[in-house]
Amino acid sequence: NQQRTTDDGQRTNMKIVFAVFGSLGDMHPMNALGLELKKRGHEIVFATMEFYREKIETLDFEFRPIQNRTFDHEFPRSDVRF
Repeated sequence: NQQRTTDDGQRTNMKIVFAVFGSLGDMHPMNALGLELKKRGHEIVFATMEFYREKIETLDFEFRPIQNRTFDHEFPRSDVRF
């Protein structure tokens, strides 16, 4: 269990941010890692594309949107249907 230690020797949990681009094949392993780290008491944040928000929040992680300019260039917003 990797935790930080303060100057007075107390253990503290970490805030860990996963920045994930790509498909669910990229996301799922990070979700599994995040779940285990959360069980160990760490605060988990996912910075990823907006269309993963529901999945991230369903797993009870904090979500922060980031823009994937490659995706936006290949699929203009007006053409994307989810």
